[in-house]
Amino acid sequence: MDSKISIFYQNARGLRTKTSCFKRNVLLNNYDIISITETWLLGSIHDEELFDDRYTVWRRDRDYSLTNQSLGGGVLLGIRRDFAMVGRPEWHTTSEDLWVTIIPYTISRSSVRIHICTIYLCKQNMGNTSSVQLENFSNNLSDIINSCPNDEFIIMGDFNLPHIDWDPQGNYFTLSGISLSGAQINFVDTLAQCDLIQRSQVRNNNNRFLDLVFSNCELDISPCDDPLVPDDIPHHKSLCIRLSHCLESSLKSKKRLKYFYKSGDFNSISTSLNDINWTETLHNKSLDDAVKYFYDTIYDFRNTYVPHKFIQPNSYPPWYSLALIRILKEKHKFFRKFKIYGNQSDYMTFSLLRKRAKTLENSCYESYINKTEDSIITNPRAFWSFTKYNSKKSSSFPSSMSYNSETASTGDKICDLFSNYFQANFLESSPNSNFTYPVTQKMNNYNIGDIYIDNDELLRLLESVNLNKGAGPDDIPPLIILKCAKSFVTPLSILFRRSLDEGYVPNIWKSAFITPIYKNGDKTNIKNYRPISKLCIFAKIFENIVYRQVYATIQSWFIPEQHGFLKGRSTTSNLLLTYDYVSSSMDSGAQVDIIYTDFSKAFDRIDHCILLRKIYMAGIHGNLFRWFSSYINNRSQAVALNGYVSAWVSVPSGVPQGSLLGPLLFAIFLNDISSCFHHSLCLLYADDAKIIKSISSIDDCRLLQEDLNRFNNYCQINKLDLNVSKCHIMNFTRKLNTLRYNYTLKNQTMLHINKIKDLV
Repeated sequence: MDSKISIFYQNARGLRTKTSCFKRNVLLNNYDIISITETWLLGSIHDEELFDDRYTVWRRDRDYSLTNQSLGGGVLLGIRRDFAMVGRPEWHTTSEDLWVTIIPYTISRSSVRIHICTIYLCKQNMGNTSSVQLENFSNNLSDIINSCPNDEFIIMGDFNLPHIDWDPQGNYFTLSGISLSGAQINFVDTLAQCDLIQRSQVRNNNNRFLDLVFSNCELDISPCDDPLVPDDIPHHKSLCIRLSHCLESSLKSKKRLKYFYKSGDFNSISTSLNDINWTETLHNKSLDDAVKYFYDTIYDFRNTYVPHKFIQPNSYPPWYSLALIRILKEKHKFFRKFKIYGNQSDYMTFSLLRKRAKTLENSCYESYINKTEDSIITNPRAFWSFTKYNSKKSSSFPSSMSYNSETASTGDKICDLFSNYFQANFLESSPNSNFTYPVTQKMNNYNIGDIYIDNDELLRLLESVNLNKGAGPDDIPPLIILKCAKSFVTPLSILFRRSLDEGYVPNIWKSAFITPIYKNGDKTNIKNYRPISKLCIFAKIFENIVYRQVYATIQSWFIPEQHGFLKGRSTTSNLLLTYDYVSSSMDSGAQVDIIYTDFSKAFDRIDHCILLRKIYMAGIHGNLFRWFSSYINNRSQAVALNGYVSAWVSVPSGVPQGSLLGPLLFAIFLNDISSCFHHSLCLLYADDAKIIKSISSIDDCRLLQEDLNRFNNYCQINKLDLNVSKCHIMNFTRKLNTLRYNYTLKNQTMLHINKIKDLV
């Protein structure tokens, strides 16, 4: 439904100590856009501490290391995810200006792009005066508006121009005895040329204009008597701004079918499962059909004995009561009526409801916090739920996202863009590749060709599933597995046994849902996310059984240089060996050179053909080798977020992410890497490899380079892509003159560095 856009603006004079107050007041209101200047924020304060999932947050925090300041500056924009939007970092200047464009979902005559800018203009301790910043902003503003002649602009912020007065038509007047600088004259001339009018007539308590709002469209601006944080009196007053027209919104939350498992009749499900003759039923079908029958049976019993209905996802905080939610809805209703009809009785009702909402919210919040604190021992999940709600790991996504030059504004298309990006990390396996690298290691003397399925072990694994984990692509959650564990033992043991005997893994157990996890940077850029895989729980239980027996057989075969994914080894053991080598070499008067290497998407780009040959070398033979071949090949994944799912795509390379066997397979793949290093020590933690050598002369440097050449050749043959730009050299020495040798990988010279985070 279309609605007028509402904007809240405030010079906050610092949010560092007001995050809780700010967020709770954001929750109580329903602004489309929130613009804040003088945030004083630091990188350690995350967006989720300020806004709930309704908003996409854009920030420009002041760089205090450049300004030699500890306070001041910083701007942010919080924009409802209902709108399609894109950040405009290319429009930023040396001023603290932040630009975001709201994009219409449908292109029509009345649909225009709205460019929002919030700015804080002041003198900073970095050589730039406010006049220089104003000059830069003016020139940039003219270029921007000339490049978008048909669009609308709203520019708001603290311009620190107290000696300029403005009338309702946007004309400016200087206070008596004050002359404008050249930068200020250029600024007001730019405003006139760009048809931008200063719309705000809200003066501060000193009868001056500091917070200004410029636009080329009609705005309704009034002082806000309910700011998100207390106003900075007498200098700044918060503003409520409303556009004079509507803008389409989209990407509403998708309804989903929810099963209320806590109310389920699991005794009836277990009884029904026990009544089936699984031995006869599952042996008279192909394995895929048998697995399908198994799942269809579970789905039928679940639909019969577990209550379920379609629900709309709840966006309210956990401490909100039903009474508070009803008051908030009534408050928003009367506010809309007042804006449409201007009836003062509606405003009085709105004000009364607003006061009640704040009082009740405070009561609900205090009660929730007290209850959470009191039950932290008996019910720690309540505490972690509250922590998760306020953590930086938000599960929400912007309503408009881009990948390369393509932009998507619907849930399905956003999922497809994520899928395209994640699939681009894979490499096509080449079944006919010639594996000719001379293997210096002997084949493992301990072979394993089969796995024993023990029903007692299977029952123990079923009863120990993590209830905090979600369901995988098969939509079977851990609670139903735990409650009906004994009834699942017989059918699963039959299916697992058949899978091993036939050397075949059913497709459902090779599928994964991918959840994008935000890393850093622009949240609308899909490249700033990493994938997390979610597998079927039954598949992970099966993997657990296979893993335990395979690892017990081949664990003594792994090279001592690998410290990742192996029992008794860790980042600590890796770092201790590094420290021991460096300190002992330096005690003997030698220099130590360490090459820190970096692989690009190593886990995703493992060639399946090469991996299978190394699996065979590890001593995995017979039906179990055929099972691993099926397990690795023909895997599939789909991106799932907010109820939307992308198309399923194949996974042509890599080891399965999110699995138990994936890390083991990766360790097997790299187990012959030590053959490259004849003169140096290589220490690994998964794919993090560092190459270390004691250096006494230039000849030692050349020997280390020979090892690097063999390492580079190994990577080429095994199709591992070294990211040389992230490969670095560090020299450890007590000598005054460091021997700096230009080591190379892939014919590129690596960079010398003075500090690095090692396995952190």
